[in-house]
Amino acid sequence: TNAHVIEAASAAKGSLYVFSIDQTKYEVRVVGGDSFYDIAVLEFVTEPGKEISIVKFANREARLGEQVFAIGNPLGEYPYTVSEGIISAKNRVRNGVTGKFGFVQTTATVIWGNSGGPLVDSKGDVLGINSQIAFATRGTEMIWQPQINFALEAQLSKRLVDDIIDNQGLVKRAWIGLEIVQRYDYNSWGEASGMPWELRDTLPVINKVVPNSPAAAVFGNKLGSVITSVNGFKTRNLQEVLGEFEKVK
Repeated sequence: TNAHVIEAASAAKGSLYVFSIDQTKYEVRVVGGDSFYDIAVLEFVTEPGKEISIVKFANREARLGEQVFAIGNPLGEYPYTVSEGIISAKNRVRNGVTGKFGFVQTTATVIWGNSGGPLVDSKGDVLGINSQIAFATRGTEMIWQPQINFALEAQLSKRLVDDIIDNQGLVKRAWIGLEIVQRYDYNSWGEASGMPWELRDTLPVINKVVPNSPAAAVFGNKLGSVITSVNGFKTRNLQEVLGEFEKVK
């Protein structure tokens, strides 16, 4: 499921349950999770019954335009709801410049209550974990965009889940010690058009090196340098650099 679904739950035994298709109630506990990618892994305390079957992560990437189905409990009132759509886009970045690559965009409608549910292909394999919906701002009003929904892709989801299970509830990440930026300048002339911020750095820049970090000995004299590639992958912006860093074990 998603970390935000269970983050407010009590740690006391008997606080978390899941319900199967015939409304059987099963106690579960938290194995671990990752707030960065909003993933949590739950383990059955009560052995699951025969009405529960396993779905597996797809061992391939999603294809643009392919048919998908989102399964969940929208609004917390309509359990076992299925919505249909297509894969609209891949490798979207969500939640700002934090390197969160790996979201597929879909038109299969997701709404409050769908979080943590599967996005499956026509064979029933999991192509992603449904996690976010999109809003557009109009003045002070936030307007829900029902055709723009996001799921964390299968390959990344599986890596995170496996890490959590095999690493005592935690995700393994590399510690590098670099601060990478792409700065913006404020342009008062752009206010009228609603675009007052202009990108100053066309490529990501090494802005700071954390003292005594693994990067300190190598990059201590490289402040202000631009980054053009990471591990042989050509990087064009801050998100791509951080996305490549995230893959490093």
